[in-house]
Amino acid sequence: MGTHFRLRPGNAVRSFLLLGDGARLTLDSIGGLDFTGINVVTPSACETGMGGAYTDDGREVEGLSALVQRRGAGHVISSLWQVEDGSTARLMRTLYTSFRTSHGDAAASLQAAQRAVRSAQGPHGESFANPYYWAGFTLSGSRP
Repeated sequence: MGTHFRLRPGNAVRSFLLLGDGARLTLDSIGGLDFTGINVVTPSACETGMGGAYTDDGREVEGLSALVQRRGAGHVISSLWQVEDGSTARLMRTLYTSFRTSHGDAAASLQAAQRAVRSAQGPHGESFANPYYWAGFTLSGSRP
């Protein structure tokens, strides 16, 4: 089952990550978590890389990716749009397999996973070559 993320412009309390059990983890709650020592966080939900919303008083509401990095994560692999479940599941399986062979190199692992999905076919023979299926995930962060 896929998860979902919603960034509600102007309201960090109403911005949330929908978990597999149906619970909502708000940005306020995530802001209280410590990600120190975690090299890569991969929220494979839709639109987890989105940010730039503003509160009623003009302050920017951090997106999930920026917030997790500010709370200590070295890198975040997040999505820029509503991703398709089948290709995302394949991308995540390949990504985690690649972490082992690349010794945790997030950039190399993401690139390998995107290449694999791009050349794969879905369960009904559909091509995943279209960037919609593999290009929505991006790596952010600055730690080696």
